[in-house]
Amino acid sequence: MWIGGRRPVIEALRAGSASRILVARESRPGPTTTEIRTSAQACGIPCSDVSREELRRHVADEVSQGVAADVRLPELLSVSRLMDDVAAADPAPLLLLLDRIQDPRNLGSLLRTADAAGVNAVVMTEHGTAPLSATTVKASSGALFHLRLAQASNLSRAVEALRAAGVWTYALDESGDQTIYDVDLKGSTAIIVGSEGRGVQRLVGQRADVRISIPMAGRVESLNASVAGAIALFEAARQRGQ
Repeated sequence: MWIGGRRPVIEALRAGSASRILVARESRPGPTTTEIRTSAQACGIPCSDVSREELRRHVADEVSQGVAADVRLPELLSVSRLMDDVAAADPAPLLLLLDRIQDPRNLGSLLRTADAAGVNAVVMTEHGTAPLSATTVKASSGALFHLRLAQASNLSRAVEALRAAGVWTYALDESGDQTIYDVDLKGSTAIIVGSEGRGVQRLVGQRADVRISIPMAGRVESLNASVAGAIALFEAARQRGQ
């Protein structure tokens, strides 16, 4: 898949996920472009100077920033495989569960936040979730290349499996039983973020250990999914001393 944007391309190179780089001849030289060329050379990846027209055949102008890369997306693991990997890496993991996030920019933003907040892995629903696309990569600023990602055909069963493995599951819900500041997020924790407009599915919310809310002082009753997820994840990071 072809992606555009200097930062996403740099992160793809750092993760070893890029196989070819294109740079527009008309691009102004700068530290970021130099870093891309240097990293590509160090990794033995072809880096070619091409015309803007050639670049447009792969990536639109508004997202390319004069750079494009042919990349391999991260493998989508099963929930059981992911849990084995995470358990071996961290005795008290922080997980993010995404319940039908349909906007690719929201999905990318949540993945970028997950990386920044120290999330060990992200589980996405197989159906109703935006696909991992060039738009998602750009919105994540390339962070998705550094994350463990899993796909669940049935999120409520995934929640049950996590609970059986000793992970406490918290579903974000504006009418939640407790606020994000009332619960202990320092242990093995999974935070569930629901879709834009509909929130967490009813059965998923019922299977979770606790439904948690974000206190709101204004007149608007809810937050954008990616904003709500960011607030909850960084509260977890704060409690963990990150």
